[in-house]
Amino acid sequence: MSRARWDIFKRILNSDTIGKGWGSLAMSEHSKRSIEQYYSEYPEHDRLSSSSGQLEFERTKRIVLRFLPNSPATIADIGAGTGPYSFWLASLGYETHLVEPSRRLVEICRNRMQANPSQPGPQAIEIGDARSLHFKDAFCDAVLMFGPLYHLTEREDRIRALRESHRVLKPGGYAFIATITRVASFIDGESPAETTCPWCKGTGDYPTCGGTGEIEEGGESG
Repeated sequence: MSRARWDIFKRILNSDTIGKGWGSLAMSEHSKRSIEQYYSEYPEHDRLSSSSGQLEFERTKRIVLRFLPNSPATIADIGAGTGPYSFWLASLGYETHLVEPSRRLVEICRNRMQANPSQPGPQAIEIGDARSLHFKDAFCDAVLMFGPLYHLTEREDRIRALRESHRVLKPGGYAFIATITRVASFIDGESPAETTCPWCKGTGDYPTCGGTGEIEEGGESG
């Protein structure tokens, strides 16, 4: 993220249009059911193993390593899915904290830890909401947020999530955030069978549809 874009980002976070109050927001039962239903049908644990997924994974890793401080450093992986980035960073000596709203995906992460106890992994794996993180202020050196903005369709919720990422970052830390466009399925280049979203059935009405997120280069925390 360029310096100009990051300045705009900070102005939005500091605006009075969205009330503060991190730590008190609870995810609605409807949101929980929506996420659980989506990931009960979508094979998230296999996504980065596909040809396009591998490209996304490797490109994202290069961008992240370009800005991260040397290990050891503390990384909050918010909306981490099955934890590919958390496990990768842990293997490089980083202290990772994985937060994911889907109980099923959290269980996949925990089962992986139990099956491979000698493998480096996240220091903590927990169910959580990107809009209301339990971490203290200035907790980590970097935040990864590669999933929450796909699911948070309301502007207020997106800003809350961005504010939370900013709050938990140390001064000078970096936030790595992915988004996805509504036309991603049209430019993905894959077959309809591969790009049709199991949640919206191809209508494009749900923000997690088809394609891969466009990764912006990290922005520095003020």
